Amino acid sequence: MIDVAHPAENDFCAVTQIWIKGDRYPRRPDILIYVNGLPLVFIELKNSNVKVRTAYDDNLTNYKHDIPLLFQYNAFCVLTNALETKVGSFTAGYEFFFNWLRADDETEKIDRKTIENEGASLERLIHGIFPKERLLDYIENFILFHKESVKIIAQNHQFIGVNKAIESFKSREEKKGKLGVFWHTQGSGKSFSMIFLARKIFHRFTGTIRLSLSPTAKTWTARYTETSSIRVRSARTKPPVPKTLPRCVIFLGETSAWSLP
Repeated sequence: MIDVAHPAENDFCAVTQIWIKGDRYPRRPDILIYVNGLPLVFIELKNSNVKVRTAYDDNLTNYKHDIPLLFQYNAFCVLTNALETKVGSFTAGYEFFFNWLRADDETEKIDRKTIENEGASLERLIHGIFPKERLLDYIENFILFHKESVKIIAQNHQFIGVNKAIESFKSREEKKGKLGVFWHTQGSGKSFSMIFLARKIFHRFTGTIRLSLSPTAKTWTARYTETSSIRVRSARTKPPVPKTLPRCVIFLGETSAWSLP
């Protein structure tokens, strides 16, 4: 239904103020991004003098109640008043919505006050995730379901970090397996980052890597609690991380490092 390998072969369409009939009331979302006819991205716009939280409490919440079928296809939601822009899953509470301020470099210094003064937060998100190739990459590789009901989507640092790891993985032979370090601070989602990484390797490289007949993914952690966390989260994600993966060796600790020999 979506050709992720050839983004230009898909039909992308942004529709504004379209009425959608619900069981109770019709609703009119500000912007919907359609890919091949599927409404995959929901965007709610607010005036700069209205708090972004209002877009969640007064709009997204009501839309989920009144036109729930729209969100059966939803990949992620965007809430913005230009001064501040938040991204999140429609199943998430507002506290789990996050900023997306970096397009390519996690080390880029961010001046949040300047971004707010210039009203550039939405522009940064557009450059970071809405180019066609990036949007399809995100939809294919950076969304999973936890316990079959909670949708988990990658945050800005996870999307950048995993894709830098993938670029390094492409040069694994030249680098002789010494591909670098993927650092995380405590509580930044390292378990899910490793799941995103393993899944993208499986999606993009299975059948192209000269490895053993039964390639596997292995994880080492610094503490038992981390071992338990990654095992439980891998098992509870849908679709699960496949059992047959290109060889992947990952270390998880308070900071996280990976290598793919």
